[in-house]
Amino acid sequence: MKKEKEAELKRLERKVNLRQEALMHTSASIRKLKALKEKREEQISQQVCQNRRDAQELLTRSQHAEQSFASQQCRDLDARIARAKFEETILTKERDIHALIRIDLEDQIEQVKDKIRSLESSNSL
Repeated sequence: MKKEKEAELKRLERKVNLRQEALMHTSASIRKLKALKEKREEQISQQVCQNRRDAQELLTRSQHAEQSFASQQCRDLDARIARAKFEETILTKERDIHALIRIDLEDQIEQVKDKIRSLESSNSL
């Protein structure tokens, strides 16, 4: 009877260790993804700022071009402004997607924490 309990205890300990290992790997993966997401958000933010500066510069150049250059040059600059605004829209949407991913990652982190607490409480039993 004692050997059976010891064997069962060892089996449960191995099972807990395997789950803890899996949770550690999941947690590490989540941390990496979160770091990548934050880096990408920073890049998006910088690109949005740059696009705004570029759009403003293009707008200024377009206004000057209207006064001094042919109308074709103005249309080209307007197209570049539209492209910059389009890229900004894409980057903004990408940032929104990253925000949703962040929420999902935070939910996953909470689930992992709940599993860890559950394992720890069942391990203490």
